[in-house]
Amino acid sequence: MLPQITLILNLSWIMISQSQGMSYESDSTRTTAKKQFNFKREIIPLSLIGIGTAANFSNFKYYIKSKIGNTTNIRLDNYIQYAPIAEIYMANLAGIKHKNTIWDQTKYLAISELVTSVLVQSLKLITKVERPNGGTLSFPSGHTSNAFTSATVLFEEFKEENLPIALSGYGFSSATGILRITNNRHWISDVLAGAGIGILVAHMVYYWEPLKNWKPIKISEKYRLEPNMSFSNEYAMLGLKLKL
Repeated sequence: MLPQITLILNLSWIMISQSQGMSYESDSTRTTAKKQFNFKREIIPLSLIGIGTAANFSNFKYYIKSKIGNTTNIRLDNYIQYAPIAEIYMANLAGIKHKNTIWDQTKYLAISELVTSVLVQSLKLITKVERPNGGTLSFPSGHTSNAFTSATVLFEEFKEENLPIALSGYGFSSATGILRITNNRHWISDVLAGAGIGILVAHMVYYWEPLKNWKPIKISEKYRLEPNMSFSNEYAMLGLKLKL
């Protein structure tokens, strides 16, 4: 059991620590009139993709699977992959400062997820890797790529104002990837490559800012959720109130 726990913790550390390498590099680029591409920022996602691809064609993924085994059988990964998306909008409603308007956040999130999905599904059809449970289309992991894409969008939006919230998405995305392995749905190679693709695509979207000036609707930013308590003769109620 100890080797399994160690492997899981190491995988989690690899995934979450990538945020440390990309968090402060992009700030300097914003001080210039012309945005410059920072290749150092992409070393970790590119490394994850490279290591995952290499592991897919080696016995390493079988070795890791033999050490971890099928240790869990829960469907939590089907839900927590969307947690970073929920965090984005909950943080907005809570009034936490962010980089872009909610419309631009939604736009860049949708574009990032769409591009990631197309890339991942195309690679699945090309590689046709068998899953550890005998299923098909294993490489790369769609759940993991989806989770890391939205986690990176969350990070880009809130890293300057609230770093704990910005980083929290990587906890959910790492947990998603780990559960895909322990639930016997994916190899470690699938998860590493999926994480790298998700991060890289979101980086590219925030660098290029596609459809930057496309704003067909105007969404007010002047709202937030506030605690609200009401009383009556029989009961008291505690909840949240949307303040416009």
